[in-house]
Amino acid sequence: MVSTLTSSGRYLHLVLFVFTLTTKGNGFEVHINTDTPAVEFGGSLNVNCRTTCLNPEINMELKPGLNKYCNEVNNSNTCQFPAVMRWDLPMVCSVLCKSVSNTPVENKTVIIVYNRDLVIAPHPKAMEINKTYQLNCTGPRVYPNTKLHLKWLRGSKVVKSVHPTEQKFPDDVTPVVNILNLNASMAEDGQVYTCLAELDLDTNTTKEIESSSVTLQTYFLSEPVIQASLTIIDGKPVNITCSVFNVSGELQLTLKNGNMSLPSESSSTEHTIYHTLHPKMEMNGQQLTCVAKLTLQNHSEPIVKQQNITLNVQSEESSWVIIIVGFSIVGAIIIIIIMAIICYCRIDRARKTGEYNVLNPTPSRNQEIPRVNEPLDIFPLQEVISNGNDNNSQTGPNNNSCITPVS
Repeated sequence: MVSTLTSSGRYLHLVLFVFTLTTKGNGFEVHINTDTPAVEFGGSLNVNCRTTCLNPEINMELKPGLNKYCNEVNNSNTCQFPAVMRWDLPMVCSVLCKSVSNTPVENKTVIIVYNRDLVIAPHPKAMEINKTYQLNCTGPRVYPNTKLHLKWLRGSKVVKSVHPTEQKFPDDVTPVVNILNLNASMAEDGQVYTCLAELDLDTNTTKEIESSSVTLQTYFLSEPVIQASLTIIDGKPVNITCSVFNVSGELQLTLKNGNMSLPSESSSTEHTIYHTLHPKMEMNGQQLTCVAKLTLQNHSEPIVKQQNITLNVQSEESSWVIIIVGFSIVGAIIIIIIMAIICYCRIDRARKTGEYNVLNPTPSRNQEIPRVNEPLDIFPLQEVISNGNDNNSQTGPNNNSCITPVS
């Protein structure tokens, strides 16, 4: 590195310029050299404009408001920007070589400006297996915004990348967001996911500017199940069961009546607890709660799930009424089913044999009701039953006819 005293009395520190753009004019060349193709907002930048013209007039065209220190020596002009405070940073180097032409030759480039404001949004520290979650990463501000690549990595493998394709204005602060959907599973437990922000430098290379990682923790806790009799009789002990069938981690089960914890019996296990309840009528309508608490490593608060049941306490007399009514309903249903089966069987038999009985006929005076041994379509009913032509015939109270199969 070389230090040069400028006309303003300040020292200009020159560094190695490794990024060069070249424009050819009529008989001479114009080069722009920068110490970096991308600069962090607020960071320093060094730009050098030089030419092969032996007696040039060099002009560095910059955005107004930039604080810079420049030094022109022979056929080059070097400027230092101690703190870049603009997002749009075009650099234009104009060279007039009078010995060759009166037309200036320009070379220009745009410096990428960025910050490191990469944020992973809050997410559940523990994820329940078989549920879907999102990892939300907001990338840093970059201009031009099309130079940013925002990636999610699972381990070292890229699983989702976002790259803006539409260039926005320098004052547009709309962030780039990468949202990754995850289906929690046992395989994701302990897995590291990294959000990585990179810049495309247009030289088949990228520059990492910021990254942040999260480590997933997954668990499984099925819904607790509380079991008891549908009808509880006053004064008769009843068994209450509180269970969790699938769980990963340290489980604590509690059976509660309101805010009071009920004692567990000796036969209880880690996944099932038993309690014998001695019900009273005043307990009718009260709720029992089965509470399951799962404690996970590196997780300050337990995972809690619960299920309630409402007690239906009946007196012994009302319970007998319920039983009798229940048996009556069941008996009536059975009788209806039996009658339906008998009717179906008799009708089916009549269809197969073609034998029918005519019951409760109202014949005319001069006709005899025969026994029908033919199918109805051969021996129509209206020919068997007739009121005759006698206008004086009497119609009895049972003038309806019914056909049943011959027994």
